[in-house]
Amino acid sequence: MAKHLGMKILDTQEGRGGTDGSKRAMQDLLTRFPDLDAVFPINDPSALGCISAIEAAGRAGQVTIVSVDGSRQGAAAIQAGKLDASVAQFPREIGRLAAEKAYATWPGRRWRKT
Repeated sequence: MAKHLGMKILDTQEGRGGTDGSKRAMQDLLTRFPDLDAVFPINDPSALGCISAIEAAGRAGQVTIVSVDGSRQGAAAIQAGKLDASVAQFPREIGRLAAEKAYATWPGRRWRKT
């Protein structure tokens, strides 16, 4: 963020990773920060809740929304012009790399790729 001086984190909210919780959190954020122009929900269900709150507030198209999952619902929201982006995750690969790194740094162990 040091490279983007105009960018500022206004707040963080607990949306509980789902549509309903994120909708309530987004409603609160929109009320407290009327100039809010971007949001990063933690996953696509949260993004859908944010979209619902943004649309209900009459702010559709005014808030950039980027989430994580790359789910079918997220892709559909992107195609509908409601979600700006969703980054796909690969949990199996994330776990494999995490295990490799942990094992490689384990005291007294050496990592050998098989």
